[in-house]
Amino acid sequence: MNHAQNIVEEIGRERLRSALGVSQQSISDGLSAGRFPARWYLIVRDLYAAQSVGEPPLEGFAWKEVAA
Repeated sequence: MNHAQNIVEEIGRERLRSALGVSQQSISDGLSAGRFPARWYLIVRDLYAAQSVGEPPLEGFAWKEVAA
């Protein structure tokens, strides 16, 4: 199971989709990729906090690498 799947299991697919204001296809795309867009992190973090389930896994998001 990938980190994106863990996030969906913790929050629920419909609740996540609704909070983010995205389509079911966007959620499915993230699940297929194994991670969600980094811009979703703050909303997902707030959803985790509302459910008192800790912090979402950082590995579940597509962060940009900083060039050295």
